[in-house]
Amino acid sequence: MIVDVKISLDANITVEEGRRIGKHVKKALLENFSNMQNVFVHVNPYARTLEDDLQRIPFYKTETNEHEGSILH
Repeated sequence: MIVDVKISLDANITVEEGRRIGKHVKKALLENFSNMQNVFVHVNPYARTLEDDLQRIPFYKTETNEHEGSILH
């Protein structure tokens, strides 16, 4: 089996770091799935937002203000 994978990484890391992570992903897949002959890993930038980071905080909630359409925290 040949696998084509796309991974999204923080857009602020260096190209070198992205390649290193991609190589680790490929190695991990090949080592853990014996039926894989090859893996192609495509690294794409992912621009995180403050909202993305806040969603990682346990019990964080957002509410929409119907009058202004803004998000309250």
